[in-house]
This record gives sequence, structure tokens and C-alpha cells, in this order.
Amino acid sequence: MKRLLAILCVIITLHLVLSGFVQAAPLKVYVQWATNPPQDWQQTDCQAWSDLPKRPVPAVGRGQRGDDLDSPGWIAAINVVGTIVRGWDHYALEPDGEGCRVTGWNDDVEDFSMPWAEVALFLPPARDPKIGGRYNTRNYFKRYSDNQANERPGADFHPWSEFVKPRDDSVVRHGVYIPDDLWLLHQQRWPDHGWREWTDGIPAESIKDGLIAHALPEHSGHSVTRFLRDGLQANGAHTASDEFSIQSTAGAGETTSENVSVGTDELAVMWTLNEEAGGTWESNAAISFELSVGDSTASGGFLTVGGSAGHAACVNTGLTADTETDTQNESAFTMDAGIKAATFTTSWTSCNTTDKFEALLAVSCAADHGNCGLTWVYDSDSVLTVPYPAAAAIPKRRMLKM
Repeated sequence: MKRLLAILCVIITLHLVLSGFVQAAPLKVYVQWATNPPQDWQQTDCQAWSDLPKRPVPAVGRGQRGDDLDSPGWIAAINVVGTIVRGWDHYALEPDGEGCRVTGWNDDVEDFSMPWAEVALFLPPARDPKIGGRYNTRNYFKRYSDNQANERPGADFHPWSEFVKPRDDSVVRHGVYIPDDLWLLHQQRWPDHGWREWTDGIPAESIKDGLIAHALPEHSGHSVTRFLRDGLQANGAHTASDEFSIQSTAGAGETTSENVSVGTDELAVMWTLNEEAGGTWESNAAISFELSVGDSTASGGFLTVGGSAGHAACVNTGLTADTETDTQNESAFTMDAGIKAATFTTSWTSCNTTDKFEALLAVSCAADHGNCGLTWVYDSDSVLTVPYPAAAAIPKRRMLKM
């Protein structure tokens, strides 16, 4: 009888939640105040945002010396599900169903020739069928501007005239100019909270050490599985900001961070498998990398962004020149937090049996918005299917429990 009553309680609770009578917990948010010296992130949530300290729109010149950043109320940055939101004149956070709608806009004509805005909907992490049912972020972006330079991959683009500012002034907070040296100190704290901390609604069996657990995806057929790692691996074929290895075992959650300068693009990371194919290359390839902390104003992928040519390639055994390259089938990714999955369909017919595999990631950071801070994490979700023959495969591992 007790068991039956417990089941009925669960059914009734689910019905109430789905019917809207019981509200899901407000989405957790971290806020970084513009202060001198920088303070730790303050945890709040989307519902309580309107209760936070508020300072008025800063007058011209405020913040430039750093000596008037003595109390909370002006925004340096916000972290929502691992994605850093920063660089706006104004910010507004409002609950939207189970998620949080974050609006940022710039309208200071002294700093920007044209106004522009971004409206982002952040939802709690959930299983993603595009990556085999592993947990992933669910973020959606809209951009409003009459300047095509503000258009970014992965964001719906609209003219500025369609942008509607939040009507409730209690949810609006303001940004302020921060001197460059002080801004760098604020940035040093950005990697602190990755997206896997957002565990509300996640089953207990999918949480490990307070974080959403990682899971190793299955690969079928002749797939050769390797993992992106943070170990150094030089490659003379190209020069990237970071040059790391590809290995046969997964990382244990190590992280690396990269700041991409405002208004620039670069070859941010190159991963190289220092292991010869040992036979005829198979068709296709797939690469998943994970951003623990991301930035919606950055874009990138294994393709050309701006003047930086990312790709996947077979490179000669001496790691001095590419034999054949291919770019991902997908358009460039928005570099917000989460797992990004790229696929390649070339047959690699020019690759030699002694060639090795290389993955070169290009990243672009939007202009007029400050540097883009990105943090990669190396674990079983940073995985790739290498187009090597089956003889190169390591023993197949079972799916880790999710």
C-alpha cells in the first residue's frame, strides 16, 4: 500500500509540474561585479536577479580610473550554464519557463557606431540526441543589429528595429568601463564555474562529485576511438596558440583556457595524433570537444573563420606538411559552453599509411565586445573517431553509466 501511495505521489507531482502548478527551480546564475579589486562570483538565480544591488547608468568617464568601482551594482560579467555574458552596456535577466532569458544591449553612441543586442535563452542541461544521448547544454541566441559584422554563426539575426528592450526596469542592470589591467584580473576568474555544475533536475545516478557525469559514447563497426588531451605535442605543419596531443585514453577533467583578442581570429588549438595510420585510411571522421566555460560572442570550428583556416587533416609522418585536409560538415559553432560535435565525410584517398591525424580549431572573437575567454575540458566527452583502419583500434570500451 505504501509503495502504491508513493507511486501516486510521483505521478501527481509530475502532473502538477507539467501543468504549470509547480514551478521548476529558477536557473542558477553567477554574477561578477565590476569592483576594484575583483570579487568572487556571487551566486544567485534568474528569479532573484531583480533583488541584486543596482547602480545607475554610469556617467561618461566613470570606471576609467578604477577608483570608483568600490561597491557592487555594475556588471563585469555573468555566467549562465557555463557561458560568460559580458561587454554590454545593459543587462536584463528574466525567467522564461524552466530557463532564463538573458538580454544584453549596447546603445552608447560614443562607443559604438550602431546599437546592437543579443537575447539568449538558457535552459537546463539535458540529454542531446545529436551526441548519442549524452548530457549537453541547450542555449539559443538571437542578435539584433543593422551592422552585418555583428552577425554570428548559430544566432538568428534580425534588424535593430525589431529589438524590444525589457519593459520591467527592475530586471535591468548596467555595465561600466573597466581599465584594461583590472579587466584582466576579472577575466582570470571566468573559468571558475563550468556548465556541468547546473545539476538541478538531473537524476542522482548521472551526477558525480556534484557535477553532471561524463559518458563515453559508443562507436560501431571499424571505428578507431581516440581522445583530445592537453599534453603538449608540437606540429610543424602549422602554428596554433596551443598545440596538444590526441591519445588512446581519456583525460580526467583537466582544463586549459585561451583568451582570443577582441575583433580577431586565430588558430586556437591544434590536436595531433602522433601515431601512423598503419594502413589504408577509412572514410569519414568525427570530433567532439567540450567547452566547460564558453562565450556566445565567439565562433569557431574545424573550418575557416575570418582569415584562420581550421580543418581536419592527414599530416606526414614528420609532422611538417598536410597531405589532405577537410572541413567540418556543420557551419561554425557558437562557442558557448557545452559539447560541440563536428563530422567529416571525405574519403581521405590521398592519405598515406604513414600519415598521422591532425585537428586544427579556428576561433573568431566579435569586434567591439572585449576579449573572448574559453575553457576546454579534457574527459571522455572530448572524443574523436579517427579514419584509421580497424587494425589501429584499441579494445572497445563499454558505455559509461550516464
